[in-house]
Amino acid sequence: MNKNKLISTTAIALVIALLGGTSAFAEKAVPGDMLYGVKVSVNEKAAGAFAFSKIAQTKWKERLVERRLEEAQKVVSGDVLDESTRIILEEKIKTQIDDFNENLIELKEDEDESEDLSEINIRLQASLRAHQGVLEKVLGKTNISDDTRVETEKLVSVLKESKNKVKDNHEDIELELGASEQDTLLSSSASANHESALGKQTAAENVLNSVKLLYQREKINLSANIQSQIDGKLALVETAFQEGKALIVSADYVDAFSKFQLVISGANSTRLLVLSNVIKGNIEDDMDDDDDEEEIEDDDDINDDELDDEEDDGDDDEDEEDDDDDEFELED
Repeated sequence: MNKNKLISTTAIALVIALLGGTSAFAEKAVPGDMLYGVKVSVNEKAAGAFAFSKIAQTKWKERLVERRLEEAQKVVSGDVLDESTRIILEEKIKTQIDDFNENLIELKEDEDESEDLSEINIRLQASLRAHQGVLEKVLGKTNISDDTRVETEKLVSVLKESKNKVKDNHEDIELELGASEQDTLLSSSASANHESALGKQTAAENVLNSVKLLYQREKINLSANIQSQIDGKLALVETAFQEGKALIVSADYVDAFSKFQLVISGANSTRLLVLSNVIKGNIEDDMDDDDDEEEIEDDDDINDDELDDEEDDGDDDEDEEDDDDDEFELED
C-alpha cells in the first residue's frame, strides 16, 4: 500500500471509530447509494481535518481523486454505470483535480517541497493512467450493457483529459527541482551558473535514486516486458547523468544544467511507468479479474533520444509510437 493511501486509511479508520457503524457502512458506498452522502460529506471531510500541513492536504486531495476512481471502477465492473452516476463521478473527479492542482500551484515555489510535490503528482498521473487502462479493457468485453459501455467511454475521455491536466502541472514542478530564486542560466557569472548546475545535479541524483529504490521495491510485481522497458530507460538516464557530471568538469555549466533537467524528466517518466503498472495490477487483483493481464506500455513524451542524443537517430519512428500522450497502448 502506498504511503498516501496508508495515511488516509488511518484517518478514515479514526473517523469510523468516532462516528460508528453508519460511517463504516458508508465507506463501501458509490454514487447513487443511500450512504454516499455520508461517505463524501462526513467521512472524507472529517478525515481531511487530520491533514494539518499544506503538503498533507495535497496528499489527501490526491487520495480523494483515487477514491473516486475506485468508485468508478466498482460501478463499471458491476455493469451498473448509468448517466446520473457517471455525471456525479465526472464532476467530482474534475473538481477534486482542480483542488489538487491549486494546492500544487501554491506549494511549488517552495524549494523544500518540490520533490514531494513531484512524486505526489506522478502518483496521481499513474492512478489516472491505470484506471483508464482497466476501464478500456472492460470496454473490450462483450458482456456489458449498452448503457455501461456508452457511459464508460465518456468517463474514459474525462480521465484522459484529467491526466493531461495533471501532467501539464507537473512540467512546471520539474523545473523547480534543484532551482533557487537566484538561478539564472543567462547570467554572465560563471560561478552563478556553476552553482545552478550543481543544484540541478543534486536534484537529478535524488530523483534518480528515489526511482531506483521504487523500482527495486516493486520489481517483483512487474512483468518481464515492463522490467525490460524500465531497465532500458534507467540505463539511458544513468548515462545522461554521467554526461552531465562530465559537462560540469569541463565548465560547460549551461549544458550540464540542461542535461540534468533531462535526467529528472527521464527518471520521472520511469517512475510513472512503474507506478502505473503496479496500480493497475492492484486494481485487477481487487476485481478478481481472471482474464490475461495487460500492461501499460511506456507512452510518456519524454523522448529517450533526448537522453541519448549521442546515439544514432535511426529509431525515430519507433519513438514516435511512444510519444502519444493522449492514449497509451495496452499489450495483450
